Amino acid sequence: MDKAIKRSNRMKILIVTLSCLLFLAIGYYLIFTLDVFRKGGDELDNEEEIVQQEEVDNIEEDTTLFTGKYISATLPNGWSIEEYENGQGSTMLNTQETYSGLTGLKIFKEDVELFSMQAISGLGFAGCSNYAKFSDESTTYYQQILVDNEISGSEVTVHDFTNSVYSEFTWLGVPFRRIEKTYVYDVVPGNEYFESCCVFTLLSFQDITLYEIDDKYESSAYDFSPSSSASQEELLIIDSILESMSLVN
Repeated sequence: MDKAIKRSNRMKILIVTLSCLLFLAIGYYLIFTLDVFRKGGDELDNEEEIVQQEEVDNIEEDTTLFTGKYISATLPNGWSIEEYENGQGSTMLNTQETYSGLTGLKIFKEDVELFSMQAISGLGFAGCSNYAKFSDESTTYYQQILVDNEISGSEVTVHDFTNSVYSEFTWLGVPFRRIEKTYVYDVVPGNEYFESCCVFTLLSFQDITLYEIDDKYESSAYDFSPSSSASQEELLIIDSILESMSLVN
């Protein structure tokens, strides 16, 4: 009977020993596995940081800063800007007047012109001929256009963009929306509404002077448009170029 008890005790000791060894093995496996996961996560984080830094480096390498006499802008490689001054670069100026300052600007990709702006003078308009309707329009603003047009005897053409896809950017402080090749800007920025300009291709920048007429009249009025050959991808790049523009002086 003593032998049976001893065998039973040895069996219990063996079971306890095996259980301890098993727990130790499981614990070591879990610690090793968690360490591998931690190292793997650190490596993935490091790889993501490297990729992100490479993307930033690529963006920096793929762009260049243009600094002209009047305008500076960030350009992709292969793109360029040409400034025109003192009456050059525009076919919309009164030849009986003299001009000093920025009277024209063109954006090129390689040697292909894709966007232009040219100074204007001597143009006048009565009423509002075009209105861009968006979901965030101001009905009060639109009703005032109708009242003004009734007085001037003008009619307004409503362009409904409420369901249109558009890109947004700010060009020298002016909020723009572009629907394909149609550019519309907000004439009353700083509120929750988009209050459309009346002539989509004409713009007068506010609170800045870009050229003078006869050395006494300050102006920043321009006609602007993309070229007919500009693709949608190129138009998006032009949006970013316009948004990056700032005055040199």
